[in-house]
Amino acid sequence: MGPSARKEELARDAAAMIRLLEMALVLSDEQGSSTREVEKFKARNEKLEAKALKLESELIDLRGKQENFAAQVKELRETRDALDKAQKDLGESEAGRAEERRNFEEELTKLKSAMTPAE
Repeated sequence: MGPSARKEELARDAAAMIRLLEMALVLSDEQGSSTREVEKFKARNEKLEAKALKLESELIDLRGKQENFAAQVKELRETRDALDKAQKDLGESEAGRAEERRNFEEELTKLKSAMTPAE
């Protein structure tokens, strides 16, 4: 092998080494980029998990408030029904007493007229 053949072979080997190094750099950069993306997605995932946990907590709180509200509405309806019944009973009682009062007044008038001396 002559010096010119060696020189050509050395040039080809050097070019192959440069291409190999370039490929290694590209792959290394892609791996670094992938690692950065994975870290970015992990951070985003953690934020979303924290948000989901917060929303679940709010949901539990709102369900409890809904149950309390439903119980209060039921109690309010029962109280309103009892009040309506009491008002109806009071009205009936007042009507009965008014009738009784008229009867007593009529009787009193009759008794007074019976007690007045006849002239």
